Amino acid sequence: MELKLDQWATTPPAGYPGPISPPTGKRSAGFANGEEPPAGYFNHAWDALSDMQNELANLITGAGLTRVESDLAQVLKAIDVLIGRAQLKTALTTVRVIYDTAIGPQTLKALARAPGDTGKAIAVGTEATIQANSGPNTSFAAQTAGAPFTGDFTDITYDPTLGLFIAVGQAGEIQTSTGNGTWTRRASGGARFRKVLTNGLGLCVATGEGNVIKYSTNGTTWNTTTGPFESQWHTGLVFGEGVFVTVTDGGSIASSSDGVTWIPRRSDGGASGAGEVIYDPALGFIFGGNPEHDVYRSADGITWTQIHDQCAIYQSGLFGSPYGWLVMLWSAAGTSVTARYSATAVDAPADFIVDYVTTEQLMWMKFIYGQLWALGGTKIYLGGVL
Repeated sequence: MELKLDQWATTPPAGYPGPISPPTGKRSAGFANGEEPPAGYFNHAWDALSDMQNELANLITGAGLTRVESDLAQVLKAIDVLIGRAQLKTALTTVRVIYDTAIGPQTLKALARAPGDTGKAIAVGTEATIQANSGPNTSFAAQTAGAPFTGDFTDITYDPTLGLFIAVGQAGEIQTSTGNGTWTRRASGGARFRKVLTNGLGLCVATGEGNVIKYSTNGTTWNTTTGPFESQWHTGLVFGEGVFVTVTDGGSIASSSDGVTWIPRRSDGGASGAGEVIYDPALGFIFGGNPEHDVYRSADGITWTQIHDQCAIYQSGLFGSPYGWLVMLWSAAGTSVTARYSATAVDAPADFIVDYVTTEQLMWMKFIYGQLWALGGTKIYLGGVL
């Protein structure tokens, strides 16, 4: 019969071999060389170590590793992934409204934020809507777009090197601001822009409909170049590993290191849809979109490998985090949102699912400097921090 103790006790249970606890003075001072602790003390210590080993084994198994292949580095990585999964779930489940702009019928479309604890956040939307806060507070106020623009803004980004917010919209509109409340028109006319992004070092790219791409090295002077896919619309844009990657509604992919010359990496004239591309330093690039599209992955934005056949789950929203892939599924009305998370394969069963029900159309989410921001109708939402 094996007897082990769950905690320190002063009286051993029936059948327990010998003393179970060191003398009171030895519990804090320890034992000198040559002294022998009670045998039961070793049993208790061994019991605690055994419990810890079992807990680590459960963590390893939960992270998809086997005990045979789990060296210390793998154990630490597994624990990190599990902690990260918990952080990610917290970031999602704590999404809450922090401000209602009450600007209806206008709707918010995108938000950008400057880095740092006091970084300003600015959201843009339809009918030239601009809403900005004054740093870490949750109160936003309206700003006026540079005249005579009254159309819809579709996206916004921030470049820390230039210290500029850059917003794009209908009819080739590009406007910039340092965040001081004054907006200046930099370009207008032509097809609608859908995305704008910088490399963080002053190189800016705007993409959209009609295969038109604009680029700038200072945010104020913009030049026009042509994408490689004729009349396809550019629906997704990311930067990583030193290259910009744009994807189209037809399932095509192109990359550029300077924003000027775009090299096709995959061409597809398939059915139109909402092609999306994401990048995360821990995961690389992934492209998906319309249910008719296959899913592709790349480590460098240049060489792409198909990892899944036509995958309908990518028709709504796709996000990357240091801990795994995140798929957002919006209802047709946008009032119900489901987040599906998997730390391993993009087509794996979800590790967890988070549901949202909102009174607005929650149609935009993005991790900005590790914090989850969301927009829905007239409301601005904020989640947890990774």
